[in-house]
Amino acid sequence: NNSERLVEWLRASRADHVVIITDVDEYQAQFREYLDLRGAKVEGIGTEPIHATALMNYSKKLRKICQ
Repeated sequence: NNSERLVEWLRASRADHVVIITDVDEYQAQFREYLDLRGAKVEGIGTEPIHATALMNYSKKLRKICQ
């Protein structure tokens, strides 16, 4: 659970789009602030959680995002 490392990795990335799948423990302080400032779309936090079985069904949507 190292939000500082995640933020640095994202800043260094040259990707146009990034999909991050992680547990709720990663969504803290610096990481949350960075995502908020970037206007990131966050799902599963503060709404309905995404469990492993739902994530498997979510894969089609993720494939479209990653194309």
